[in-house]
Amino acid sequence: MSRVSQFFGFMFIFFLISCKSDPLPDDNSLHIRLKKDPERINPLLFPNPTAREIYQYIHLPLADFDPVTLSLTPVLITEIPAEIAIDTGIYKGGVAFDFKIVDDAKWDNGSPITSEDYLFTIKAINMPLTNAGKYRELTQNIANIVLDQTNNKKIRVIFKHDYMLALETAVNIEIYPRYFYDSLNILSKYSFKDLMADNEEKLKNDTLLTKFAEKFNSNDFSRNQFCGAGPYKFVSWSANQNIIIEKKENYWAKDKKQAILQQGPDKMIFHIIPDELTALTQLKADKLDVINEISAGSYNAMEDDSLLKNKFAFYHPALMKQYFIVLNNQDPILQDVNVRKALAHLIDVKSIIQNLEGGMGVISVGAIHPLKKTFNTTLKPIPYDLEKAKQLLL
Repeated sequence: MSRVSQFFGFMFIFFLISCKSDPLPDDNSLHIRLKKDPERINPLLFPNPTAREIYQYIHLPLADFDPVTLSLTPVLITEIPAEIAIDTGIYKGGVAFDFKIVDDAKWDNGSPITSEDYLFTIKAINMPLTNAGKYRELTQNIANIVLDQTNNKKIRVIFKHDYMLALETAVNIEIYPRYFYDSLNILSKYSFKDLMADNEEKLKNDTLLTKFAEKFNSNDFSRNQFCGAGPYKFVSWSANQNIIIEKKENYWAKDKKQAILQQGPDKMIFHIIPDELTALTQLKADKLDVINEISAGSYNAMEDDSLLKNKFAFYHPALMKQYFIVLNNQDPILQDVNVRKALAHLIDVKSIIQNLEGGMGVISVGAIHPLKKTFNTTLKPIPYDLEKAKQLLL
């Protein structure tokens, strides 16, 4: 019952493409509206959707989900690794993944991205002194990380058991350059196991580690300076006004074909405009190129305007936005399965989608996206049916 009213909403995006009466300066810059100030740009510490609109151009994972197929696609590794079942030794019952970082991947200073950077990143997440709790919920299932001693691009990640998100945890985390975020090379003095949560009390008394964590957690690495393998670099941040990034000149992946690696405009300026009406006014006045996450009503009104329809390109890609009702199954009445079924039949999901999202949504049968291979295609939405609800309650 808790899932019967879930559905996928939409993100509303306009791309200004032509017919500007008073165009923005022709400097190959893209002006984008942000709904709010992202507070921090640091995916490991603050994996916030608003912040992701910016850090996705700065920080890259080893692999990411293809926007069309939603399948994992290599970014910084040569291929998606296969799961290896471990049936002997101290890790018996666990699983492992072997992968290799692409040879030409480089950081901003021109140094190669290596297995040491990967190990540093997972150590920094797993160490209980850092504020990477959301990622740590995933990495705590890693039993060990083994680096190939003959090739500094090869890595083996071992998990304690056959964990459902093991592959995603191994390769879908943004990788940080050790030279930049740990210039004193502090974490290399400790093994991966040394930095696990079991040793938290001991770690709290380690001056070296507490100083590292203080720096790593600071605003300096979340608002002032950043370094990653992505196509853009940070320029400036004016709080509650704008954030500017520009494409790197000596970018290692200029010839790569993956969308996540490609460079676009010379500069992207993210204008922080919380009010929708103000953002739309700026768009119509040619002060913005891209606007997203607006109401269905505003989207439909603009798309129905013949003048605006010729001026803008309109898109509404699917967004993982869900509405759902949670039931307290501890309640004696709600413990009755027929009561829960009746309530499910009493929810007019189509009307909810129409009223909340202007009809731009689809009824979901659960939290898993229909394009995912784990989606159960046999499940059908529970229909709105008053008579069926009455029968169930008799």
